[in-house]
Amino acid sequence: GGAGVSLQTLEPRGKLVVSLDQMDWCKGLPQKLTAMEAFFNEYPQWRRKVTFFVVTRNHPGRYDPHLRQIVNRLVGRVNGKFGFADYVPVQFVHRTLTQAEILALYSVADALLVTSTREGINLGAMEFVAAQSLCHGALGLKERGVLVYSELSGCASSFKGALVVNPYDAPQVARALHTALTMRPQAKELRHHQLGRYVSNFTAQDWAERLVSSLAEVAQNFISSEGPGGQAMGQELVPADVAHLRSFYERSKARRLLVLDYDGALVPHLPLAQLSAPPEPVKLLLEQLCSDEANVVVVV
Repeated sequence: GGAGVSLQTLEPRGKLVVSLDQMDWCKGLPQKLTAMEAFFNEYPQWRRKVTFFVVTRNHPGRYDPHLRQIVNRLVGRVNGKFGFADYVPVQFVHRTLTQAEILALYSVADALLVTSTREGINLGAMEFVAAQSLCHGALGLKERGVLVYSELSGCASSFKGALVVNPYDAPQVARALHTALTMRPQAKELRHHQLGRYVSNFTAQDWAERLVSSLAEVAQNFISSEGPGGQAMGQELVPADVAHLRSFYERSKARRLLVLDYDGALVPHLPLAQLSAPPEPVKLLLEQLCSDEANVVVVV
C-alpha cells in the first residue's frame, strides 16, 4: 500500500531518484536497494538531500513472498541506517499507480534508476524519456532527469544518453547516481536529446515495419533461389566437419560448455514430450561427456 502520489507530495528535500518495477527477481530490486545503501555510505553529503521513491507492483499471476520479504528488509535497513525523524531516504510504495501518477513521477524525477538483472527492453525507461520530453516545459522545470540504466536490459547499447551500469556492482551504481545528480544542465540536455531521438524514432510501428520488410526480403531471396524443378537452391544443410570439431574439443581442456538440443536432435520429434525418452546409446554418450570434469553439459 501507500499514500496517494501527487506532484505536491513529490517535492522531497533536495533530489528525487525514482524507480518503478514489478515485484520480480529479474528487476534487480535487491541490487537496487543495495546500491542505494552504497550511495549513502560512499557519498554522505547526500544524506538528507536525496530521496529514493521506490514503487513496486505485483507480477500478474505470480507473487513471491520471499522476494517481498528481502525488499522490505533492505528498505528497513537503509531507512534505519540513514533516516531521521523528519527524513525517510527510501519512500517505498507497493501498489499499481495510475497513468497520471506515473507521469508525475517521471516528469519531476532527477534520475530514473533501472537495475534489471535479466530482461528485454525496459519500457519504463522509454516512458521516462517521453514524460521528460512532454512535461519538462509545461511544468517549468529547469533541468532534465538522467537515466541510470542496467547493461543487462535490452537496448542498453542503444541508449547512448544513459549512464549504463552493472546492477551487481553496487559501488559503480552509486558512482553513476552521484554523477547523475551532479551533472551540468547542458550535459543533461544533450543526453536527453540523444535518448529522446531514439525513443521517438524507434517506435513499435517502426519495429513492425522493419520486421515485415525483413521477412519479405527473406521470402523473395528464397523464391529467387529456386531451381528449374522448383527446388530451393543452396538451402541444404551442410554436414558438420567432425574432425574440425574434435580438434577444438581436444584443445579446450580447461573448461567446455556443451549445449545440446534435445527434441529433434538427440531424439526424434514426438507429439508428446513424455514419450521422448532418450535411447540407451544417447544416455551412454551423455554419461561419458558428464564424466569429464572439464565438461558442463546442458540439454535444452
